[in-house]
Amino acid sequence: SSSASEPKMKVRKGKEWLHEGKILDLMERPNPFLDRYSFWATVLMYYMISGNAYALKIRSRSGQVVEMWLLRPDRVRIVPAPGMNFIERYDFQVGGGTPVPLRAEDVIHWKKRNPLNDFYGMSPLSVIAPRIDTDNFLKEFVKSYFLHAGVPGGILSVKQTLTQQAKDDIRSRFRNTFSGQSNWH
Repeated sequence: SSSASEPKMKVRKGKEWLHEGKILDLMERPNPFLDRYSFWATVLMYYMISGNAYALKIRSRSGQVVEMWLLRPDRVRIVPAPGMNFIERYDFQVGGGTPVPLRAEDVIHWKKRNPLNDFYGMSPLSVIAPRIDTDNFLKEFVKSYFLHAGVPGGILSVKQTLTQQAKDDIRSRFRNTFSGQSNWH
């Protein structure tokens, strides 16, 4: 996000490249608190982490966009429209109160492709999260194993013949007592 945010923006009108104008002024200072670099670095961070990034367009009385504010992706909910309009509005959750409805035409939504959802992008992290979880689980198991000198947790043996119900009860109690990361060994 840092590298992509550094270059200055240009506007192309037909075959001509413009180096000044209202849109470039807006991109240089999207709102009083963010400059171009901070704005685009944050857009890309949201985009890569959540698969979605949102900007709210603030308009003048004449309808011109005069500011753009970033919306945290975890606080934005898309409300689908009936019929062919696709999106009716966006709801933005601020704190624990009632969501603020935002007109669809006032929200810019950048999203990564998602084969499982028509409205929200898919985070690249969500694709590999189960593998990372498995790797972390195995790492903790191996660490615990070697911290306990590689000694097995124990062997349970009985001298008498057990019924299937007794075996199941012992197995269940053993698992309840010795399962979990802190009880592996």
